[in-house]
Amino acid sequence: MTAPDRRPGLALVTGGSGFIGSLLCRDLLAAGWQVRVLDPQAPERDQAGQLEWVQASVTDAAAVAQAVAGARRVFHLAALSHLWVPDPAAYEAVNAQGTETVLGAAAAAGAEAIVHTSTEVILRGWRDPSPEPVREDDPLPEAEALAGPYCRSKWRAERTARRLAADGAPVRIVYPTVPVGPGDRWRTPPSAMLAQILFAPPPASLASLFNLVDVDAVAQGHLLAAERGVPGGRYLLGGEHWTYDQIAAHLAPLARAPAPRRHIPYALAAGFARLDTGLASVTKKPPQAPIEGVRLVRHPTRIDNALARRALGWAPGDTGAALTRAAQWLLEQAAA
Repeated sequence: MTAPDRRPGLALVTGGSGFIGSLLCRDLLAAGWQVRVLDPQAPERDQAGQLEWVQASVTDAAAVAQAVAGARRVFHLAALSHLWVPDPAAYEAVNAQGTETVLGAAAAAGAEAIVHTSTEVILRGWRDPSPEPVREDDPLPEAEALAGPYCRSKWRAERTARRLAADGAPVRIVYPTVPVGPGDRWRTPPSAMLAQILFAPPPASLASLFNLVDVDAVAQGHLLAAERGVPGGRYLLGGEHWTYDQIAAHLAPLARAPAPRRHIPYALAAGFARLDTGLASVTKKPPQAPIEGVRLVRHPTRIDNALARRALGWAPGDTGAALTRAAQWLLEQAAA
């Protein structure tokens, strides 16, 4: 008599080759799931033999339909996460339209739980100076109040996720803040900031506040949202609040250059960023300071993670230790 198959089943991770996605795949495999990845980029080498890889973009509706088939759980992480791309229309195609394609196909295919990865930057307009912490149930601002095309495309993706949940799809939404830790092969904005502090800090910095969270905890938050979250539930995966100066001071023992000692006014930083971003639109080379990124730190914004802790049993991890691990990994990569 054949023993029953007690494996949890098939989970699909879009963007499973990315920073958070690769860690989520690791955790799913450890929990016994069969894991399928939909991503144009190859998975990490140490995972390649354990994963089923569909090499495609979320803009490919036929590939998405193939990928969601048979998946009990669908984790939609695929997105353009950099704050500047040569063609801003790509944000709409991947982040907004891609989300509609994936979530719609997953719901139609009968997935039991769908987790959409959003971002906390869409929950408050960049000009809003409110000292109140951001919470999941805050009114969603209008798209025009957001900092730029990346944020607006994620806002449209959010609207799709909320609409499908309201229509009865088993969609949960998670909002990672600024994930830090080792293994970011694609140098997303948080890792790019840490690399700049380590290797080539600017002569002066813009006074800014970040909510940092251990990327391993973010991956766990996705698992918990699928397991314990409710359809239509929204969960902020935020950690500790650190200023730029505190981050630089923490990394100083490992840094190869001294941290900036001066601050520049926001108006000066924004003026430089506008010029830099405008030049990038001509040269097609990434700007040093995308204007969207500068706008996002105009006002210090605090995050309330109480709901994720209470409803999911989630813990944000040790931010300082995650920063140290990230810095050590970046240094190892530079020496390789």
